[in-house]
Amino acid sequence: MKKIILFLFLVFQITSSNSQGLNHEWHLGYWPFNYNKGRAQFTLTSDTFYTEFRKMPYQGTQATISDSAGNFLMSSNGIFIADATNDTMLNGGGLNPSTYTSQWPDGLILNNANVFLPWPEEVSKYALIHHSAQFYGLYYHVNDVFLSTIDMNLNNGLGEIISKNNLVIHDTINQGIAACKHANGKDWWIVLEKDSTKELLVYLFTKNGLTFNSKQQLNMPILFANVDQHLFSQDGKKFGMHIYTYGSTIQNYAIVCDFDRCTGIFSNPNQVLLDKGYLWGDAFSASGKYFYTCSSGFIFQINTSTFTVDTVAVYDGFLSAGLPASFMNLYLAANGKIYITRAVVCSILGL
Repeated sequence: MKKIILFLFLVFQITSSNSQGLNHEWHLGYWPFNYNKGRAQFTLTSDTFYTEFRKMPYQGTQATISDSAGNFLMSSNGIFIADATNDTMLNGGGLNPSTYTSQWPDGLILNNANVFLPWPEEVSKYALIHHSAQFYGLYYHVNDVFLSTIDMNLNNGLGEIISKNNLVIHDTINQGIAACKHANGKDWWIVLEKDSTKELLVYLFTKNGLTFNSKQQLNMPILFANVDQHLFSQDGKKFGMHIYTYGSTIQNYAIVCDFDRCTGIFSNPNQVLLDKGYLWGDAFSASGKYFYTCSSGFIFQINTSTFTVDTVAVYDGFLSAGLPASFMNLYLAANGKIYITRAVVCSILGL
């Protein structure tokens, strides 16, 4: 078993996406506008947490991005985009038009529902790829994925949204967007889960925008109403996710496969059955040697070469503000550590 060190913090809810630009700053906090919130800043060797008064709250959906020097640029909670001053960016309101969005004015509650990316071959432009959800009688799924464009040369360097809510994908998919840099160093691969199938949808984001690349079926259970944190390893060579199946009992599988950053092709999918509760979060270690996934009560470590499993942490029943400080979402930060969230506490898994 890999040695780990767990630390407990009383902080706000963390949400982020570790495939978007430089991962040096996260925003914390889901309370409405008139409450203090928090911020986490990372270097390659350290982390710093502090409180701040900020307009934007978060319920679950968050994207942030920094420039190549690590300077914070902008953030989004799926409802609006804020600039580096934490105020609404010019033309930054009204994201994700839908009935579901109107029900969550303090931020969407969807996992990995938006991601900032540098626009390929453009110095000052960035893209926000984002989605909301729709309810169709049984559960929520995603029909529309949008692209909004930001020009950071405008408004004295604070940026302005120059194009918003452009429909780029219309399909029936599960929530979540995964992004990986193309091997050419310029473009990006975008991966979505096709609902009620065994398929992953692969798109290519180039200087000309987002275009469909391929639909690939993996040897895995059907992705029916699946909710997970599907994502790539830091080097882009591995892709991981989890799936749960319905029946007399719920079965959970971690899925890890190889990815070719040149062609956008998945290969060698491996299933690992995990039977200790409903799975929530996923993350790769900084090296890509391990894939982590967790239920509320357990954190599992999967060796991505041998696919052996270790249970590396067990929830001890600790309560904070009367709520269980159990495990939920997992996020890899720039300092190489994985941060694990629950409603009002966060744990740090040192790798």
